[in-house]
Amino acid sequence: MKRRITSRKRMTSRIKRKSRITRRIWLPLLVVVAAVGGCGERKASRESGPRVVVIGIDGMDFRMAGRLMRDGRLPNLSKLAAEGSFIPIQSSMPPLSPVAWSNFITGMNPGGHGVFDFVRREISNGGMTPADALSRTTESGGGRRIPFTHYVWPTASKTELLRDGKALWQVLESAGIKTTVYKMPANFPAAPGGGRSLSGMGTPDIEGSYGTFTYFSDRLADAHRTITGGRLLKARISDGALRVLEGKREAGPTLDGPMNPFAAKSEPEEQRRTKAAFDVFVDRQSRSAVVHLQGREILLREGEWGEWLPVEFELVPHLKSVSGQVRFYLAEASPGFRLYASPVNLAPGAAGLATGGFDRYLEQSLGPYFTKGMSEETKAIAQGLFTADEYVGQSERVLKDSLDAMDLLTERRESRFLFVYISTLDLNSHVLWKDQDPAHPAYDKNEAAAHARDIEDLYVRLDGAVGKARATMKPGDILYVMSDHGFVPMYREFNLVSWLEREGYLFFNGGAATGSFSDIDWHRTRAYGIGFQSLYLNLQGREPNGIVQPAERPALLKELREKLLAYRDSGQRLHNHPVIYSVYRAEEIYSGPHVAQSPDLILGYAIGYGPSDDAVLGVGTNEVLADHLRGFSGHHTTDPVAVPGVLFSTKKLTADGARLEDVTVTVLEDFGVSPLSGMIGRAIQHGR
Repeated sequence: MKRRITSRKRMTSRIKRKSRITRRIWLPLLVVVAAVGGCGERKASRESGPRVVVIGIDGMDFRMAGRLMRDGRLPNLSKLAAEGSFIPIQSSMPPLSPVAWSNFITGMNPGGHGVFDFVRREISNGGMTPADALSRTTESGGGRRIPFTHYVWPTASKTELLRDGKALWQVLESAGIKTTVYKMPANFPAAPGGGRSLSGMGTPDIEGSYGTFTYFSDRLADAHRTITGGRLLKARISDGALRVLEGKREAGPTLDGPMNPFAAKSEPEEQRRTKAAFDVFVDRQSRSAVVHLQGREILLREGEWGEWLPVEFELVPHLKSVSGQVRFYLAEASPGFRLYASPVNLAPGAAGLATGGFDRYLEQSLGPYFTKGMSEETKAIAQGLFTADEYVGQSERVLKDSLDAMDLLTERRESRFLFVYISTLDLNSHVLWKDQDPAHPAYDKNEAAAHARDIEDLYVRLDGAVGKARATMKPGDILYVMSDHGFVPMYREFNLVSWLEREGYLFFNGGAATGSFSDIDWHRTRAYGIGFQSLYLNLQGREPNGIVQPAERPALLKELREKLLAYRDSGQRLHNHPVIYSVYRAEEIYSGPHVAQSPDLILGYAIGYGPSDDAVLGVGTNEVLADHLRGFSGHHTTDPVAVPGVLFSTKKLTADGARLEDVTVTVLEDFGVSPLSGMIGRAIQHGR
């Protein structure tokens, strides 16, 4: 017994010694593990806690949404408003989509992020030209001929996003919060360092344009006119095959691709442009056609869209090509022939389209989709090549892409911050406004009979989509539904360039009363217009041929502002009505490092008025003011007070003058992340 006790004592002593050794060895390691585990918990709280979902519906109007809610047509948004919030959001000045969404993206106004319009003036080589306001492509170096071939080493090109400032999702990613951003406007090339993102408005087609379609027609009326925004090609059906007529020459149909960087710049532009040949065989009896494109074949019946077809544009035979994707629509097979080919969209995987492999992820999950910004084909209907029915059918396919993506991304809960952008309400409100407004000069009762309720019905569709998204929310999640601006009708169009010429501020070469931007006589011109709502002075030291002395600037701006505000409509429709509601000097409303590059004056049109398409590109015409008969019948180029956007939220929020920049800071506050020093927004206060 004694021996057993002694043995037990020795065993206990041995265990205690081992325990002390174990503590000395393992306790420090356990502290490290615990510390790492603690970091892991903190990181997990960033990555897997409650999430914030923002659904950005471009162009949702505060007043129309409120009316439809009162009519009981938007049950999901009404429930969201009752349980949370529904407040107006003040848009940017100007209230143009790339400007407004840039305000939200950065939490700054245009003086901070540098986006002032859709169009900017490019100053280079001692002159000025209209240019894209969202991105710029530059070339440098290279250009030497490759020995024994007719190709050259391509010049190095770089496309840069002109929007300045750190994006909301970049700030969140820096704080360890996983983000996903679907089709954010003003974000091409997609900003790096921000999780998964796909660029939206501003994303070009494969030609580098905002969308150039191709339309083949054998109609005589089409053969004798030119269009903008696409190619209208004369065609005929010969032995059942589509042929394209070019003067006395005819050839098979082709799609245009990008300029070939391996081609010598000395070659004519048409020879440097890449092309992809295809064949179309038409059966008039069955009113159908078969399209053969690079080994793929689709059958189209009259009035039918085909699925996406991949297309390669060869740069160097068998060595280098560029990938795109295209859709065909057979408008007519008999008795005439009309075939529409969409702008060739960038294929997922294209440079600048996405970050984090998000473009490929969507393709694998959902199949091919529209990648071009503003994919709704507004140009074809503006040129009279699409009917309203055909336009709506095409825009429905764009909307399906967006809603499928929203369903996928809200259900999978792969990020703590999710932004989904929907463009269709904005574009349809632009195109179809006249159909719900008998007072519009472009109102057509036959078209209105079929489409007068299309915009309202789209609100109802989107309400259902919001309901599906909210059903995926868990306790603690926050949902925002927001828009960048609202909508008003455009009855009359104002040509700022022509007004400046009539008033003696702008002159065209040779004393002409009309002309393009390149025809301006800069040695006599004191002010000019470019873009939707922008007026610039021809300022000495800033413009290449500036004549306005900096000391003259304040008085000249005051004079221009007073005259614009005093300008009245002399027509019968809105007789003696003011055309311009507000005129702002940039330094009055902007702050930040880009104020010096801003327009000198920013115009806010009165309700019912807007800029003419010609004036946007700096073109003067014979009429200063005219009925608006073609193009967008609804618009938002007013003062922002006239076109408030919406903000719905699961949170109770006050409506105390909230702006787009405030939504940015509010989202950051939801995650406990401080705003950056350049952000001018403030967190929207909680309501009761």
